[in-house]
Amino acid sequence: MKMVWVLCPLLLMVPMLCAGTSHMLQHVQRIVFFGDSLTDGADWPDWAVNTLRAETPARHLELYNAGVGGNTYHDLRVRLATDVLALHPDLVVLHSGTNDIFQKVTDAAYRADLEAILHTLRDRHIRVLLLTTPPVKDPVVCARQHELNAIVCEVAAHFKCPVADAHDAFDKAIAAGVEPLGPDGVHHTAAGWRLMGQTVLLALGGKLPLQETVAPNPGQLPGWFVSPTVKREEHPTPPAAYLTAFDPRAAGWAPYHAADIRKTCVWWRVGSVDRGAIYPVGDLQTMHDTAAYAGSTLTVPHACRMTMRVGGPNPLLVWLNGKQVWCGAGWHGWHADTDRFTVTLQPGENHLLVYCASLFYLELTKADG
Repeated sequence: MKMVWVLCPLLLMVPMLCAGTSHMLQHVQRIVFFGDSLTDGADWPDWAVNTLRAETPARHLELYNAGVGGNTYHDLRVRLATDVLALHPDLVVLHSGTNDIFQKVTDAAYRADLEAILHTLRDRHIRVLLLTTPPVKDPVVCARQHELNAIVCEVAAHFKCPVADAHDAFDKAIAAGVEPLGPDGVHHTAAGWRLMGQTVLLALGGKLPLQETVAPNPGQLPGWFVSPTVKREEHPTPPAAYLTAFDPRAAGWAPYHAADIRKTCVWWRVGSVDRGAIYPVGDLQTMHDTAAYAGSTLTVPHACRMTMRVGGPNPLLVWLNGKQVWCGAGWHGWHADTDRFTVTLQPGENHLLVYCASLFYLELTKADG
């Protein structure tokens, strides 16, 4: 598919765009995908970045998903510092807008929020690739999308920011008989993810075909055990025995096997399994007001500081060696990058306990510094 750029009357960016796609990734290592449910937990960011990695392995690209379902551009503006700036990205792929329509956001507010985001990123010398909002099946909403996408073009022109036209790519695919929209008319099928990935890949100077692969997240812990299911609670208190060293098999816990979950989960969750998400309650399609605990043990020869990377929908709580180190607060995404913080491991065995009602990610990597 040929890349189509949004060229509004005010978007006098053709020379920059023609040259810009070839150097969008120069000196770029860390990429954050920042958006709503069309980004949150989706595989298309992985597909685009893993294709670029395969083309040039020496790039060492790092991918962070910062999508959160239901977000507007105002929501993105509010969490920009914690979910994007804190990661020190070199490039942000920015995409939202549909929820702004559902929440009847005015043109002025929409423009102000987008401008504020771009202004902050520009001041920090962070590159941005903007996407137009892909279409939905509701013609009234779709007409409003065209109006807001025009604002995207105008704001991008002011900030000299490249825009990739996902809306046009979807329109052309639909006209060709492809069905990129799911049953709700908003969220995407695998074909929709493919279009999103292709649009971003080509905008960043990559080449098709898109490699539809998902790489495991770094720092995953092996050997998880899962407790029998319990009734879901928003503020659970684990049994005291769970917070100390104990034999999970003797307690009736079962070894966790990702392959079993992969066989039963719906297609749009297979990528999360491949990234390393843990599903303590099993197939999310069959859970009913249930939760479970998951535990793992990590042995180190001496005390060391590690970065814990944790994410997943609430309720989600994490204990390390009997002490609570994280509790999900508020609504956040279905991905691994909800929070990152430093923990200290003790010499010998370290016991991790997680309470979860759906899925969670937990990784440990060497702490910076």
